[in-house]
Amino acid sequence: MGNIANLFGGAYVPRPDGTPPPRPEQQLYEALCELGQIDMAPSDIVADGEIHRFRIDGKRGENGWYVLYGDGVPAGAYGDWATGQTGEFVADMGRQLTSLEQMRNAQRVAEARQARDRARTARSSAAMEVASAVWEQAEPAGDRHPYLESKGIGASNARVGSDGRLLVPMRGMDGDLVSLQYIADDGSKRFHRGAPAGDGHYRAGPEPDGLAYVVEGFADAETIHQTIGATAYAALSADAIPSLARRIRERYGELLQIVVVADNDSSGAGAKAAKAAAESTGSRTVHVPDPGDINDYYCAGGDVAGLLQPDPEPGFLVHASEFIQQPAPIQWLIKGWLQRDAMMMLFGPSGAGKSFIAIDHACHIAAGLEEWNGCRVRGGPVIYLAGEGHHGMRARIAGWMDAHGSPPLDMYISQHGADLNTAAGYSQVVEAIAATGAQPVLIIVDTLHRFLHGDENSAEDARTMIDACNSLMRHFGCSVQLVHHTGVSPEAQKRGRGSSAWKGALDIELCVDGSVLSQTKTKDSEPVEALNYSLESHPVPGWVDEDGEQVTTALVHIGGVAPTVDDLAKEKNVILSAWEFSGCDLSDSGLPYISSAALERWLYHPDGGGLSTSTAERYARSAGSRRGGELISTGYLDRYRDGYVVRCEESLTQYMLIRQGRAGK
Repeated sequence: MGNIANLFGGAYVPRPDGTPPPRPEQQLYEALCELGQIDMAPSDIVADGEIHRFRIDGKRGENGWYVLYGDGVPAGAYGDWATGQTGEFVADMGRQLTSLEQMRNAQRVAEARQARDRARTARSSAAMEVASAVWEQAEPAGDRHPYLESKGIGASNARVGSDGRLLVPMRGMDGDLVSLQYIADDGSKRFHRGAPAGDGHYRAGPEPDGLAYVVEGFADAETIHQTIGATAYAALSADAIPSLARRIRERYGELLQIVVVADNDSSGAGAKAAKAAAESTGSRTVHVPDPGDINDYYCAGGDVAGLLQPDPEPGFLVHASEFIQQPAPIQWLIKGWLQRDAMMMLFGPSGAGKSFIAIDHACHIAAGLEEWNGCRVRGGPVIYLAGEGHHGMRARIAGWMDAHGSPPLDMYISQHGADLNTAAGYSQVVEAIAATGAQPVLIIVDTLHRFLHGDENSAEDARTMIDACNSLMRHFGCSVQLVHHTGVSPEAQKRGRGSSAWKGALDIELCVDGSVLSQTKTKDSEPVEALNYSLESHPVPGWVDEDGEQVTTALVHIGGVAPTVDDLAKEKNVILSAWEFSGCDLSDSGLPYISSAALERWLYHPDGGGLSTSTAERYARSAGSRRGGELISTGYLDRYRDGYVVRCEESLTQYMLIRQGRAGK
C-alpha cells in the first residue's frame, strides 16, 4: 500500500539551529536582495497575487517586480526587467510539501510568470506610446547639433528632443518604432525606459541592395553611410550585434553580403560580438585598426573607404578574350597519370600492391627516366614520407634500380611517420625537406593513416590534413600524393577509406583494384584508360638471408590497357562467331579451336567484322583483341598451333551446343 500521508503534509523538520523558518515575506525579501540593493523592507511585501514593482540599486524607475500568493504555501516569482534576471519562489515551511501543495505551487508560479508577462507587455506598450509621442513632437536634428559636430556627422535621421538631447529612433525589421536612444551633448546615452530596446536597431541609409554593414553605435552607422553611401545598421550595444545580424540575414536571405565592423576596444567585446555574428550568419568582419570605433577612426583621418572597400585583387577578373590568350596546358610528372602542382591519392585494399605502384612512379620521376608505360615523365627530386615497412621498402627500391640499370635516384625517404596535420609534425617535415637542399616536384605520403593525427572519418581532421598538404604544395611548389587504404566492406572498395572530404579535395585519384590500375577522378583532364598490372618477382643483387638464400622483391609490370567488362564480352562474341563460321573445329584434346587464318577471314567477311585485310590480320595475330591479348591473359583463350583454343570452362557448354546443332542440320 502506498504512503498516503504525504497527501496531507510531511513531518515538521526543524532547522539545525532549532529556530523555525522565517516568515514567507522575509524569505522573499532575502531572495529579492540577490537582485541588488532594493528600496523596500519585508513589511512592504504584499501577498495578494498581484504584480508589484520596486527600485533596484537606486536606479530611476522601478525595474524590480514580484508576485506572491499568500494562501496555502506562499509561492510566486520575481525578477529585474532591466537585466532580464528572474526567479521562482516557494516558501520554506520547515517540512516536505505535500503532492497537492507542490502541484498548487507549480500552478501559482506559472500564474505569476503570466502576470509578469502581461505587466511587461502593458509596460512596454505604454512606454512605446510615450516614445512615439516624444518622437513625433521632436524636431529634425541639423548639422550644428553639438554631438553631431563632435562626431563629424552631417544631418541624419535623428531628431532633437525638447531638452536638447539627440533622439535616435530604434525600429524593428518592419520599420515600426520600438524605442528611442537619448544622446546628450557629452555623449552619454540612455534608452527610453520600459520600451523593448533589444528588439530594435538604427538604420542609416535605404533598404540594403546587395550589401549591408553592421556596427555598434549610431555615429558609426552614419559615418559609413555618409562616407561611402552604403546602408549601415547600428545595434546600439555590442551584445545586440549577433542577434541584429541574424535578423538581417533572415529578412534578406543569403544573397545579401553582411559586413560586421568591430570596435577596437580594450575589453575585446567588439571583436567577440563580430566573431559571433560572422559564425551565425556567414558574415565578413572588418576590424578597426586603431583603438576606438569606426567613427573614431574617421575623425582621426583614417581612410574609411579604403578600410571597408579595399581595391579588388589585381587581375582577379579578366575578359574572356584575354583569358584564352594565356595558354595554360596541364603540366605532368607522368603524363595523364600524375599531375604537377596537384593534390592526388592512390588507394587500394591491403596487399593489392599500391605501395609498389607508388614506388614505381616515384623512382621513374626521381631517376629522370623518359617514360613510364609509354607516358612521358618529367623528372625531379622526390620526397617519400614512409610511415611503415622500411625493411621491405629498401628491397623494393634496390630491386627497382637493378631492373632499370641502376640509375641514380634523386629521392629522400623518411625514417618514420609524423603527425603532419599538427604544427609540430608539419614543421618537422618542412625543416627536414629544407635541410636536404632539394626542391621536390613530388611528395608521397605513404600511408595517410601513419601521418594523420586524428580520425580519418572526421571531416574536421580530414580538413586539417588537406590544409597541411596544400601548405606543403605552396611552400615547395610541388605535388602531393597520399597513399591510402580502402574500407573493408565490398561497397567501399572503389573509394578511399574515411571522410568524403578526401575525394572532394583531390585533383587526381587512382584506384588499385585487383590487378587493375584506374583513374577514378581527374579534375582538369580527360581520364586515361585503365591498365592491367602484375607484381613479378625480382632478385635483389647482393641480398641473401641468414640461410644464404637469395632475397627477392616484387616489381610492377604493366600489361597493357585494361578492358572493361563490355569490351571483353564483345571480344568473346567475336571468337565465338568466327569459330562457328569456320566450321566448329576442335583441338586434339577436344577444345574449341580456331586458326589465325580462319579468324582473319571472318574479320574481313561482310557478315563478320567488315575490316580491311591488313586490320583483320593484325587483329587475328593479337588473340582476338584490339587491345592485345586480354582474352589470353584472362584465361579465356590459349595459344594452340597456328591459332587459339577456348579454355574457359563456363563457355565450353555454349560452344558444344552450337557444334551439336550444326552437326544435326
